[in-house]
Amino acid sequence: MTALHLNAASGDIAPLVFLLGDPIRAKRMASMLSAARKVSNIRGMPCFTGMLRNGMEVSVQATGMGIPSLLIYANELIDSYCAKTLIRVGTCGTTNERVALGDLFVPTSAVSDSGILPAPAPALVTPSAHELVVKIYSCAKMRTDKTPSRVHKGKVFSTDLFYKWDNKEMQDFDSDVLGIEMESAGLFWLGHMKNVSTAALLTVTDKINVDEHWPPAMRATGVDTMLAIALEVASSV
Repeated sequence: MTALHLNAASGDIAPLVFLLGDPIRAKRMASMLSAARKVSNIRGMPCFTGMLRNGMEVSVQATGMGIPSLLIYANELIDSYCAKTLIRVGTCGTTNERVALGDLFVPTSAVSDSGILPAPAPALVTPSAHELVVKIYSCAKMRTDKTPSRVHKGKVFSTDLFYKWDNKEMQDFDSDVLGIEMESAGLFWLGHMKNVSTAALLTVTDKINVDEHWPPAMRATGVDTMLAIALEVASSV
């Protein structure tokens, strides 16, 4: 495949890529790497490659919001740059009473209302690398050992429409769903289709049914714990 939305040179993108919707947050994660360099920047969606403390190279790609946008970059990363592991590092909302703003959430399965996923996309899709999910959850628990209840795992709902839900619909939402966002189901589905490893780590930034939200600046700069955990996981992959 010819990459139409990435202009990195061959070999400039690492086999393990973090996918972040927000370009500002992607740049912030890249700043945590050694010798990070921008290797692609089409449509304002940068890709950075740098090194972990152990010398391993990883890449950080901004994807924008929603399954359609994420799948553009994920497909090109896999088909044109031979990416083998794709980890979504992002934010989500919740309607669950025991999940608080700032909590960490590791999806173990995803459901979606997306019309983008082609048949035979399953009604319930799991991350394509169970062992990676275990590592992410374990690392998150270790980093938050003083407040382990702030790390959750379970089902995520990936929706196509950000402004779809009113308060009554939120109150009636599936109690098994702990997080609501717009990308993970698409990434997990693609992982199974392309035989690559996929997983996600999310920070809760919205309590949707009670209208509590992190402001935009906090969404970009208040997720350093999540970014550090993701980098720790990468060093052990």
